Amino acid sequence: MTETRLNLVVGVPPEGYSALPLPLAALSTGAVRLCVLAKNTPEPVGGPLVVLRELLDARVLLACLCDAAGRVHRWVELWVQSGVGLDEAPAGVREVLTPEVRGVRWEQTAAAYDAIERPILLRTGFESKPAEPMSVEMPAGGGRVEINGGPARLMVRGFSPHGLEGFAGLLSSPVLSGTRPRVGVAHGKNVIDLDRVFGISALDGGGLFLGQPGKWGRVIEALHLKLRLFADCVESVRELAARTQRPVLNLRPESFQVGLGDAARGLPQWWTARAQLSDPGDAVALPMQTSDANYFLSASMMKPSVYRPESLGLSGGGGRGQLRIRQVLTQRGEEVILEGTLVTSERVRMTKHDLVWLRAGVGSKRVDLYGRLDGDAGLTGGELRLRTVPQRLPGDVAAALTAAQGVPLSDVGFEIVPLVSTPCDLYALGVIATRLFLVGRGTTLPVALDEMLSLARAVNQAAGQRGGEVSGLADVAKIVGEVFRSDARWLGALGPHRLTEEELTPEQSLDLIPQDVWFSVLGMIVPMFPGLGPVSRARDLGDARFGGVHLVYDGTLGDVDVLLRKTRSMIVIDWNANREVHSVIRRFATGVGARG
Repeated sequence: MTETRLNLVVGVPPEGYSALPLPLAALSTGAVRLCVLAKNTPEPVGGPLVVLRELLDARVLLACLCDAAGRVHRWVELWVQSGVGLDEAPAGVREVLTPEVRGVRWEQTAAAYDAIERPILLRTGFESKPAEPMSVEMPAGGGRVEINGGPARLMVRGFSPHGLEGFAGLLSSPVLSGTRPRVGVAHGKNVIDLDRVFGISALDGGGLFLGQPGKWGRVIEALHLKLRLFADCVESVRELAARTQRPVLNLRPESFQVGLGDAARGLPQWWTARAQLSDPGDAVALPMQTSDANYFLSASMMKPSVYRPESLGLSGGGGRGQLRIRQVLTQRGEEVILEGTLVTSERVRMTKHDLVWLRAGVGSKRVDLYGRLDGDAGLTGGELRLRTVPQRLPGDVAAALTAAQGVPLSDVGFEIVPLVSTPCDLYALGVIATRLFLVGRGTTLPVALDEMLSLARAVNQAAGQRGGEVSGLADVAKIVGEVFRSDARWLGALGPHRLTEEELTPEQSLDLIPQDVWFSVLGMIVPMFPGLGPVSRARDLGDARFGGVHLVYDGTLGDVDVLLRKTRSMIVIDWNANREVHSVIRRFATGVGARG
């Protein structure tokens, strides 16, 4: 790719690009204008506008805030409501995501970002109502370019090109002094070089307090800064869930971006870093009028990913079949329950917790029913015995279903919907934590995750054998320590030497990071994997309280806050002297059984 360098004068658009003001009356009277970045000569692959990413229901453009002189004061993201992402979504997602649902979803997302970013960067007034079709005039008679093809809602957020994995990699680097990663945005075959605006300064050991004293300082500070990043990730995901009452379901490192503030001279710039959720996910709630659980569809949930639990592949399928209604029941005088049998030749994978979404024609009307396996009955001879969840249905529809008892209903569409909610994202955050804290020199994420899941099972098994309640990070960390001491392989697989790219032996790393701190880091991660035993924070991937799906993250946030206090104290005291004493002691005691 060729590079388009940012001009030396800060505040000027990149060479070959222009900042084009949007024709928004609500923003045209002030001194600051909202502009989109456009290439003067349209890029043959990327087009004239710089598209940062395409989401399920949004197109995100690179934009900026300019003054009357055309100077750029802030680079931002312009979110434009769009249905392009729906083209590749499953039929069920497209059906549920009606224009009305898309509007509510957009308003919820904007409100969530307003809380996450405290507050959202700029309100246009079009977060809750669609803006009329807009276009901008290209320079030099290049014609007009459409921003939104029709009425669409908008949202403006701050922009940062730093990704979570890239920034975490910098913290892991043993050579920090002089480190300045190049920062750019891909646009077709070009890369817009934003290094002079978004580059990381290399002052004072690469932006660390303890960069100069050596590897002991870098390792301790890297742990603390990674914990801060991880806390930001968990908090932003929790805030989205609290405001929208839906999970993300495609959570991954690319879902986050890291913003950097301006540091005062002589102070470490990396301490200004803050991770924020930049992708609200593709989860769509089923429009069930009443239920004891939340069920969600996802455009990508069934695609294999290291950040999704393997058990998601146990469910799935759909197609068409025949529904035989056995009986129609009512409860509380208004809720309808149907018992019946679905006959299909389609391949179906289903567990007792999954939902079957039935779309049946009854008379001249279509009715959506949501059922689970009735008791222990499974798929036998192409038949599924089902019992629907209680639903409020119009009186004429309920009467038509009652009249259809014993009459086979043909050509009934159905889809298997796994019961997944925020515990699925908690699992993904556990994998992200594994990536941040355990993928260093000589290992990869698949290997580290395999070892981490083995440790989580061992800890849960040990907790179950102990009897009694395991409460709090201290208890889990204690069990982690017992598991470590029972088998020397754990130190080599999951010791603190995995935290960075420094050349450290497992034993040397324990001279830098105290055992109780490291066991607490692992004890924070272990409960994040659902369904493994008494230590897990969720029984399964759907174990989220109705109306309180965000509460599953609270325990993890509490754990990381404890670790932040511990590691912060290691930075501001003369820990080096303590470590030297510890190193002498370790000459006479080896292995993780030694007491620090």
